[in-house]
Order: sequence, then C-alpha cells, then structure tokens
Amino acid sequence: MVYTKEWLDKSSYTKKGFKKYEPEELIQLGRLAGFEKVEVKDIVKGKSFVVVYTKNPIEFSLPNVGES
Repeated sequence: MVYTKEWLDKSSYTKKGFKKYEPEELIQLGRLAGFEKVEVKDIVKGKSFVVVYTKNPIEFSLPNVGES
C-alpha cells in the first residue's frame, strides 16, 4: 500500500527523510523493471493506493532426465 504524496505532506513525521512517489513514477519504474502490465488501484481515493505489477510467465522446458 502506498500513500499519496498529498496525504504524506499533511503528516509532520514525513516532512523529512521520506521519498514520496506519484503513481506515474511507480508505473514507469515497473515498466523499466520489465513488467508488461502495471495497474494502480485506489484503496482510499486521494489517500492510498496499491500498484500491481505483472509479468508474462517465463516459458521453459525441463530436460528429459534418464531418457536416451
């Protein structure tokens, strides 16, 4: 869960030492990390949200062990 920058700016303890991200920044970071699908879903509108990152599953095949 991520709190919005606006919400964090209201709290005295987050004025220093906290990195505050906008949803667009988190979307961009996810795409740079290789996630194909990035969704932002509000938990409480204007207060908190969650970012869901999804990658396509890696396709691979296991070697046939014990077969000639």
